[in-house]
Amino acid sequence: MDGFHALGAGGIFQLEGPQNNFVAHSWTLSRVLNAVFLGLSALVFLVGKKEADQELKKRGVGFLLVVAGGFCVAGLLAVKFIAFRPDLPQAIYPEALLKRPYELIPLGIYLVIGAYIFPSFAKWHPSRLSNALWVSLIPCFAAEMHMTFGSGAMYDTHFYIAHVLKIAAYFIPLHGLRQDYMDTYRLESEGKKALANELLMKEEAMEALNHDRKLLSVIIGHSAQAISCLLYTSPSPRDHLSYLVCRLLLEKGGGGGGGGGG
Repeated sequence: MDGFHALGAGGIFQLEGPQNNFVAHSWTLSRVLNAVFLGLSALVFLVGKKEADQELKKRGVGFLLVVAGGFCVAGLLAVKFIAFRPDLPQAIYPEALLKRPYELIPLGIYLVIGAYIFPSFAKWHPSRLSNALWVSLIPCFAAEMHMTFGSGAMYDTHFYIAHVLKIAAYFIPLHGLRQDYMDTYRLESEGKKALANELLMKEEAMEALNHDRKLLSVIIGHSAQAISCLLYTSPSPRDHLSYLVCRLLLEKGGGGGGGGGG
């Protein structure tokens, strides 16, 4: 729709009616379609909330393509309606307070979206994109204010300001979408690093466990050897603890005898 508006403003194709009227009405229609598209896009996720989200995932990209195609057809029909009608109503009233009264239609839709729909959408689905969509309504609203109350002629200052604001309104959601993708990539990278660190810690724990297992086997072996020793003391009172003897029982059924004292 914006493309046809630009082509009409540049006089690229032949019009049935006055060029000024076509440019004014094409701007209004493009803003109406833009506002309706934004509002319906958010409402699709708000109606039913989780159930609607799951239903969209089931339908997949095909459903989104059908919706986008429907909006494209609506835009083409709207362009055809205003481009080939010589009796379009007057759109600009230079001496009136409302210089472009038809701009009140998209202005009212933007107000409803900004006051009710986008706040609910940002609360239910918080993200940089939802916040950026909400912020993008500021230049949309400002552009409509310039057109409604300021632009009394084609290509005046308010006309150009409104078009610059429209471009800014398109770039804000794009920036929000870019930030969402960057956050997703950052979270994925951090998750991969955390998983790699966890695997490394598990490997180190397994190595430590194997080392402790080997050490325990050595200790158990030495303990079994110590149990096979016979400790005894001489009954002589002259013997002290330093004279304790450990004799290994090497012979079958053998044992050691006690030593006598003096």
